Amino acid sequence: MSNETILTIDDDPGIAIVAEEVFLQLGYQVASASSGEDALARIGEIAPDIILLDIMMPGIDGYETCSRIKALPQFEHTPIIMLTGREDTEAMDRAYESGAWDFSPKPINWPMLTYRVRHALRASIAFASEKLAARLSRAIDNSPSEVLVFEGRSMQITGSNSSAGSNLGYSSAQLANLKFEDIASIPAESALEERISCLEEGQQIKLDVDMKRRDGTSYPAEGILIHSPEKGQQTSIGIFQDISERKEAEEALYRLAFYDELTGLPNRRLLQEHVERAIAMAQRRKTRCAICILDLDGFKRINDTLGHNVGDLLLKEVSHRLNAMLRPYDVIAHEVLDEETDSQTRVARLGGDEFLLLLTDLEDSTVPARVATRVLKEISLPYNVHKTELNLTASMGIAVYPEDGVTIEELMMRADTAMYKAKQAGKNNYAFFTKEAGDHTAERLKLESELRSAVSKGELELHYQPQLDSSLQNLVGAEALLRWRHPVHGLLYPDAFIPLAEETGLIISIGEWVLRQALEQLQQWESILADDFKMAVNVSGYQIRSDEFLPGVYRMLEEYATARNKLVIELTESILMSSAESSVEWLRDIKEAGVQVAIDDFGTGYSSLGYLQKFTIDYLKVDRSFVSGLDTNPEGAAIVKAIFRMAQALGINLTVEGVETEAELETLRGMGESLVQGWLISKALVPEDFLAFAARHESALQKPASREALS
Repeated sequence: MSNETILTIDDDPGIAIVAEEVFLQLGYQVASASSGEDALARIGEIAPDIILLDIMMPGIDGYETCSRIKALPQFEHTPIIMLTGREDTEAMDRAYESGAWDFSPKPINWPMLTYRVRHALRASIAFASEKLAARLSRAIDNSPSEVLVFEGRSMQITGSNSSAGSNLGYSSAQLANLKFEDIASIPAESALEERISCLEEGQQIKLDVDMKRRDGTSYPAEGILIHSPEKGQQTSIGIFQDISERKEAEEALYRLAFYDELTGLPNRRLLQEHVERAIAMAQRRKTRCAICILDLDGFKRINDTLGHNVGDLLLKEVSHRLNAMLRPYDVIAHEVLDEETDSQTRVARLGGDEFLLLLTDLEDSTVPARVATRVLKEISLPYNVHKTELNLTASMGIAVYPEDGVTIEELMMRADTAMYKAKQAGKNNYAFFTKEAGDHTAERLKLESELRSAVSKGELELHYQPQLDSSLQNLVGAEALLRWRHPVHGLLYPDAFIPLAEETGLIISIGEWVLRQALEQLQQWESILADDFKMAVNVSGYQIRSDEFLPGVYRMLEEYATARNKLVIELTESILMSSAESSVEWLRDIKEAGVQVAIDDFGTGYSSLGYLQKFTIDYLKVDRSFVSGLDTNPEGAAIVKAIFRMAQALGINLTVEGVETEAELETLRGMGESLVQGWLISKALVPEDFLAFAARHESALQKPASREALS
């Protein structure tokens, strides 16, 4: 465990709360100050080993605070990491001029910041130990970093510490027979001769190197070379830090950006790069490539009836089968296509239950059909999930370059059209794109036309998911969730049509219908459910940006007067942050009408106490991604706990969605009071079933006579 003390200086209390939760788990002591003046007044008492300092603060800013701290003798060498939302050269220059050791952008990437803090602490110890030549021997012996002393331009090693010998696999005597190039290599574009010349001019040189062990292995390191003139000779001191862990963290971040977290397959972003390279290669080599879009048949039914946990396990098994059957090629490696690449198959998850296969260098036009046949056969084999046998099929659409398109957009659109053709032909099938199949625009226009008439035909309906307190004794509210009972496709969930509704502007009329339906339902339940019962309704960013939204809400609240003060509008962080100043005014107006406001999916964006104070929010909804596996994920638990503390500090109600296991619920109970919803409590229910659920929670009822109304 570490005993170092970290001081956070930030006017946003949320930063201090999250920093305390994250760094306490790593064994650090954590203190906080709300301003530069506050920090300077207490810094002697706190005696920090490292400081996280915000640049933009009221009073004296971060630059001035940094300069004043560095002017104090006891904190001259204390590393300061500046936290800033600016990434321009001027901000970086000012940070370093004021004495900053490093800087980190906002929103903060907490895992990466922990590595920067750890390295800064280690490197600052080594650097401070080297400030006087008289203390060189002790620094070499005691520094936790690898310290090497080099002679003149020859860069012959003349001294080393135990860490250098231990990490490189040499004794001190053996190192003394080696030169810099024997134990380290730098990129070709960073010539050592040029670096030495800069060093002799008195500059401190930063290096990214590969340290070469005696056994032939290597590891990445970050180092600095410091010029140290001695009598009669020129000497330089090198301090190197193994950054293998940081590189692993960067690789992990790369995988988060380019690979699907659930299945480990490349995501749409990475596969797009592969497709673009494949098209360019096919064009040069006068060959073909193909895009195959694969969609699982009836997967939503499995998700809805058995829960998302089962659905996720099924998606993992599908991706595992695709990986296994497409060997010997490495379908999840981010290799680069080039002229030497043989025919390959790559697979990615596009999202939900949709996958994409890329077939390259096709000299035989029958290859896509053979691959499709093998894939569909493999997927249709039984699955065993939680000791339950499940059967699944898939449909695949195929588009070939250059016959069906010459851009990635054209090929994906036409493969998608072919996939729907395969579904219409009975599913568990594949189809090539044909001119007769039409393009995807025709299908999209048809769905748009059907969606336009869905309200008038009575095909839209609201289901209600109960919200209970964490004791599961008191029913306090419900979230209204939209469903489309399509005459052909059956019950459709919002992700199947809301994006289209937002693209076409239909979201305005659909959103108005949802709000009116929810208020009407509240009024119908007015004599049955308790006075403090709340109804939450999701609102799209397109709606709140409409000039007609607020007047429409006012009119409906006058029409359904008994529902006033019971309505909660749910918005995402991104909607509010897209125009923070106008959002403040909008929230003030909506709250004056007696409507409460919740931030949905909280924790996935800025998650700032400062913004919460500005927006005066009534509820925070913790995103489901943080709740899944909460009892076994300490990092996720630390973030959720920080959100609990932020909500408690501001007196904001907290709702946790996606609670699916008893273990998750027990973990949440240990963090404090909250409302919960999810499959552990109940799925979304039609009105009749919701009242039956309410009857089992008498605290939700208005009075004893209400129970008669339920029968």
